[in-house]
Order: sequence, then structure tokens, then C-alpha cells
Amino acid sequence: MDKNSSQNAEQDVAVNLSLDGLTVGQKSKDEDSDDDGRWKVCVHNSGKRFPWFALCWFVYSLLFLKRLGTTPGGKICKLAVVPMAGSGPLERGQYLMRAFFSLISGYCLLLGYLWAFWEKDGRGWHDLMAGTRVVDAS
Repeated sequence: MDKNSSQNAEQDVAVNLSLDGLTVGQKSKDEDSDDDGRWKVCVHNSGKRFPWFALCWFVYSLLFLKRLGTTPGGKICKLAVVPMAGSGPLERGQYLMRAFFSLISGYCLLLGYLWAFWEKDGRGWHDLMAGTRVVDAS
């Protein structure tokens, strides 16, 4: 390979990391390095992205609560989710509320899950909002 073809093979790449995700592209001429050789860090808003993780988590929680009465991890640990007032099956609104607020509990720096350590009955935010509790199913 001659010198020109090896120079063309090398390209500068710009990597932008934000809360929305990772964007990799070609480095433009205005994104030069500083005088000391370090890269400038620029945050680019590349537009709105669909929250796939949130949707998958909601469907995962909803599906397993409806089918199994708990998540797969709860099934392994022999736990079940029941209404706070009794031990029967959950109502439709409780499935939806618990699935939605389990997502909120995680997005708030996991405080909704950690809340169970301080709650008298060991219930997280999602259990408090949905009126549910976790019991031993064995």
C-alpha cells in the first residue's frame, strides 16, 4: 500500500455520548482538538428517540404479573404478588399500576425499590401505588 491509500484509510471519528444514547459519526472540521491535543467534548441532541427500554420493561412486568402472578425471579424465589387487602388475584388496574410504577421506581435512582428497606411492610413505591404486596408462595 502506498502512502496516499494508507492516509485515506484513516479517518477521524467523533463519538458523542448523551443520555439519549451513543452517536458515532465522522468528525467535522469544526470539531478540532484543543491546542494541548485533547478532544473537545460536545453534547449533541440528535432528536427524540423512542424509549424502547421503558416499553419493554412495562410489557415484561405486565405480562409476567398477568400470567404468573410474579416475575420470573419471584417465581424462582417462590414469591407472589397479591392485593394488599387479601390474597386473591390482582385486578386489571393493579397490574397496570404496578407495572408502570415499577418503571418509575427504577428511573428515580432506584429509590422506589430501596424504599422497601425502610417501609414497615417491605413495600416499594410500585407496591404502595398499586395496593399490592409480595408474599411467600410456598
